[in-house]
Amino acid sequence: MPDVLDSHAQGLRFDMWDPRWESDPELPPGLLEYLAWEDARVEGGQDYADVDAPREWWDFIELAHNGYSPPGAECITSILALVGRATGRELDREWMNGEHTRYVVRE
Repeated sequence: MPDVLDSHAQGLRFDMWDPRWESDPELPPGLLEYLAWEDARVEGGQDYADVDAPREWWDFIELAHNGYSPPGAECITSILALVGRATGRELDREWMNGEHTRYVVRE
């Protein structure tokens, strides 16, 4: 990231491998246990048909199959927060649903 954005990036996380997301108090109960089980399943080369996942993890399995990743989500959230800080306008639902002018910049 360019140094010029450092003042806007304070407190944001862009490192997918930073484990601090694991201490987020808003994580769904059981998510960390599911992720450890999932890692072991993948490392063991097991298919879902070969293992018996607890019923309470089925939602986590569906999220994972749809591409959800807590560290990835934190990085995306940080990028959107950085854009909002740099532009002075938070990218909230109102902004996302609004109409905007597009400018094409040619090289």
